[in-house]
Amino acid sequence: MLGEETLTEMMVLEILENLRHCREPFDIETYNHHQESQNGADLRIWLNLDDAFIGFSIQAKKAKLDAQQRVVASSLDHLVGRAKKRQVDILIARSVLDMTNPVHLVYQSPSLGRAWA
Repeated sequence: MLGEETLTEMMVLEILENLRHCREPFDIETYNHHQESQNGADLRIWLNLDDAFIGFSIQAKKAKLDAQQRVVASSLDHLVGRAKKRQVDILIARSVLDMTNPVHLVYQSPSLGRAWA
């Protein structure tokens, strides 16, 4: 089973491949565990659209089945750092400071079926 870090790396490669022919400049920053505990994000993407920069701070989570067999994102209340703060709260607070849009990206395995139509 692939871990979240591997899935995130695969996603970054897929984004780079899809944006390879894009005429507009973009930048992708990835973060290690320590940086992630500080900013709540696995990666940040900056897009330059007609000289307006738009940033997305992205926290990636794996989907899983809950007790009622519903597909849900795992660990949205994940606690990080010495202070044991909720990662989602750190993501939102840091996104406000960095003027980016906070995003949860949920990976869904084909074995879980279609959760959203």
